Amino acid sequence: RNSETQFNPNQFRNLNSNPLDDLSSGISGLANGARTTAFLVEEGGGAGVDILSQFGHLFDNVNSQSEGSRTRTRGFSNTNGSQNGESGLTLEDIGNLLRGSANILDNNAPRLRGIANQAGLQG
Repeated sequence: RNSETQFNPNQFRNLNSNPLDDLSSGISGLANGARTTAFLVEEGGGAGVDILSQFGHLFDNVNSQSEGSRTRTRGFSNTNGSQNGESGLTLEDIGNLLRGSANILDNNAPRLRGIANQAGLQG
């Protein structure tokens, strides 16, 4: 792993604060950011469709990397259309999805700002 993907537990922490409060605040901020981003993607027209497509490619990529693994996507259809009832995502899959999602959002930040500005102009 390169240093860019390594987790530094002190990266977002005020050294004089309670680590659990910092974690709770960070998770809350992440959740609110995800809700805001979902709204912007929904309102984004063609840009929103493109960003959703990027998330679809990420999911397909993570799913194909773990092909043959016993724990896969519970409730999601397989490529042949049948439901995969006994499996779920691995913790590694979830980590890959979260990191990949963060990269997609970082790469699309200017577009998302543009959507937000346009939505603000339209009221």
